[in-house]
Amino acid sequence: MVDSLRETIVSIRGNYHAALARRTNEIMKVLTVFAAVMLPLTLIAGIYGMNLPLWPPSNHPLSFWGVMGIMTAVGIAMLIFF
Repeated sequence: MVDSLRETIVSIRGNYHAALARRTNEIMKVLTVFAAVMLPLTLIAGIYGMNLPLWPPSNHPLSFWGVMGIMTAVGIAMLIFF
């Protein structure tokens, strides 16, 4: 009787650990996709934020919206890819 109960408890604990590992894997997938999407956007924002005369010229009135459009396109493309 004790052996049967011990096997049942071991089985329940194994199922719990499997469910916990599955949930952890799902969370890690979401975090990985989020990091992969944010990485190129951070790079673009960092390059555009430097005080260097890079493309697009910072004195042009539409340069901000151009960079925002590029960042939006890259973000959407990364989400579609994943």
